[in-house]
Amino acid sequence: MKTIALANQKGGVGKTTTAASLGIGLAKQGKNVLLVDADAQGNLTQMLGWRQPDELSPTLADLMTKTVNEEPIAPGEGILHHASGIDLVPANIELSGLEVTLVNIMSRETVLRQYLSTVAPAYDYVIIDCMPSLGMLTINALTAADSVIIPVQGQYLAAKGLEQLMRTIARVKRQINPHLTVDGILLTMMDSRTTLAKEVSEQLRPCTYIDDCHTLIGSEVYHICEFAEVAQRTGTVYEPLDPKQLPADAGCYEIYQIDNVAKVDYAFMRYERAKGKLRAAHYRKAFAGVLAPNMTLDKLYRKHSADTRPFYRQMRSLSESDVIVVKRGSKRKAYYVDAVGFQEVPSFLKGLQKLKEWGEAR
Repeated sequence: MKTIALANQKGGVGKTTTAASLGIGLAKQGKNVLLVDADAQGNLTQMLGWRQPDELSPTLADLMTKTVNEEPIAPGEGILHHASGIDLVPANIELSGLEVTLVNIMSRETVLRQYLSTVAPAYDYVIIDCMPSLGMLTINALTAADSVIIPVQGQYLAAKGLEQLMRTIARVKRQINPHLTVDGILLTMMDSRTTLAKEVSEQLRPCTYIDDCHTLIGSEVYHICEFAEVAQRTGTVYEPLDPKQLPADAGCYEIYQIDNVAKVDYAFMRYERAKGKLRAAHYRKAFAGVLAPNMTLDKLYRKHSADTRPFYRQMRSLSESDVIVVKRGSKRKAYYVDAVGFQEVPSFLKGLQKLKEWGEAR
């Protein structure tokens, strides 16, 4: 059994979304997973479909209170079962009061660990969604955890706040939980085309507060809030549609954007400027989606450019110099977004094919 804490004292960086997505992903691999909502806001509880967490009982606050008072906890008490195959210990506003109470309790840092020790043997993974602070509940989560994943936005201030978190983790490791490790730093809501995002990524690679070096987990997570927004509306975790499961009359599309605008002189320019210079190697895929049978390029442009577009903070807006690759059946075409209309660019598809053959496809 492994216990993983998702921690960062900064809010809005994707902790809850990462916890839910990781938990359900592990469950789909056949693992027994318990999610623990350790945030008094109850966002994880709401994301998984329990819209009124303040009406739930018992919650994590009740279970930890029983642990403190050495009261018996019935098997499965307070654990909710989700349709995706994961279990959840919910949270609500009562957790805020418990944090104040813990200050005056003996062995206050280990209360959550004591509770989890009674239920953890039934699970392969326990994933704790921490609150956006470095208070007593977060200390409890770090004490109970085997490892930490730190979601971080690709922004300067978000990365700067890591120093305090790393020192807190180091202190917990030194004084309470010597086996605690950092699995890695997960960059979220990342646009690696920007210079700032690239600089933040490079700054995060060497990190000496715990070990000699930590690694970034996988690649950047571009659309992580898309999961959160779908869950907020439907009570389920968003899962990208498998192209093999698409309706016969549906297609798909991809949006490619210039990877480094400083290295090309036609970024955000009309096609006349890009003509003869356009290279697939200058681009990276920024978005992919399902193409409805009646969807035209003009409708697609409006869909991605409207302020009310779905997942508007993550669904890429379309600008001049972007390339849209459309696939319907066996036909595949690429279009350059021009100042007015679209220019078909067959050479872009040839370039993508060459990159794929060379093993450099993005």
